[in-house]
Amino acid sequence: SAMALLALAKVNRCFDTPLVEVALLRRLGDFVLHLQRRDALYFHGLRLSSEGKAEREGESGWSALAAHALLLLADLDPEELDGRMVPSPSWLKPAVRTLMSLAAERERLRLHDMHYKQPPDHWFLEAAGELLSEGRPYLNQTLLPEWYTFTDHWESSVWTVSHIRQHVAEHAAQLVHAILTDYELLPRTHHEKEAALYGSLTLHGEAMLTAQRLRGLLAALLFLPPIRPLAFFTGETDRDRARATAMLRERVERIARRAGEYLATLQVTHVSNPMRGAFMRARSKMHVKLTLEAQDFDDRLNEVRMDVVADVLSA
Repeated sequence: SAMALLALAKVNRCFDTPLVEVALLRRLGDFVLHLQRRDALYFHGLRLSSEGKAEREGESGWSALAAHALLLLADLDPEELDGRMVPSPSWLKPAVRTLMSLAAERERLRLHDMHYKQPPDHWFLEAAGELLSEGRPYLNQTLLPEWYTFTDHWESSVWTVSHIRQHVAEHAAQLVHAILTDYELLPRTHHEKEAALYGSLTLHGEAMLTAQRLRGLLAALLFLPPIRPLAFFTGETDRDRARATAMLRERVERIARRAGEYLATLQVTHVSNPMRGAFMRARSKMHVKLTLEAQDFDDRLNEVRMDVVADVLSA
């Protein structure tokens, strides 16, 4: 439902006259919120019990996807507050809670487990890009009324706009660093220009995973500050921060270009191939026979799958 809401909201954003009725988007949004837990993360779905009752179950790994969908809905379904049209709090506040909760939970895990590794959560990065990029209305302090507040479910924590920006941006930066470091630690086959896996962001060159991580990196460019001359900054602390940001942005742009080049090599181009224009799952087999998953991947290497093509096209 969150995926459908996100897709339909993106379609509506492309046209002056909406193609999808906002009423339908609201119904999808209501259902997504029905699955939100008190910690602002989400249940996986509903299951009908033997008594015919719908029971929420499981934990969704796509909470940031739901947050992204609700952000777009908040923008497309604004409300009037104090004579101003602002993103609907009914959708915006739950979305912000989700992103804040995810960031806080992963920070807790990082501090308590020295082996914890940040996940390549491209959905969080895409939601952060939507929330934080310049020109978006969600955290516009001049647009929101003075009394407008963001809180957790229990209203025990009140977050200022600047705190939300800092908290979400810091976690997003950690996710970006994790994706970049994963790539930089891959073997030479991923870094040498003539190598088959040059630019792949994963060890085995999976198209879908590389595309998803690329989408996350591209979303980060929406909120990472542009590179500016150091003379623009006055204090040494500001200069150090500017250097670090410039280095991070340069890494993102360089590796994103490589990933794009790799994905382009996976496209079926032979004129007589009925799948021309689609994308292969990878360039080569995993050559790992220890798991059924690897064997299945190798057996289906040349399949053309809609989800793989869609992820690559999105990237």
